[in-house]
Amino acid sequence: MRQALGMTQARFASVFKLTRRLVVDLEAGRANPTVETLTKIGKPFGYQVGFVLTKAAEPPATEKD
Repeated sequence: MRQALGMTQARFASVFKLTRRLVVDLEAGRANPTVETLTKIGKPFGYQVGFVLTKAAEPPATEKD
């Protein structure tokens, strides 16, 4: 998303009130975003956190005869 917006990591961090270190770690897969971070980033684009955090349903248990 940051690159699609043409932002540097520092600018992205500043706009969304994050630390540059967090942006670096998120992009490198060394950190997971909190709900607060997801909300900060997603809200201006119309994304809801619930959409991002939706867990896939497990298949129903089957009964053994």
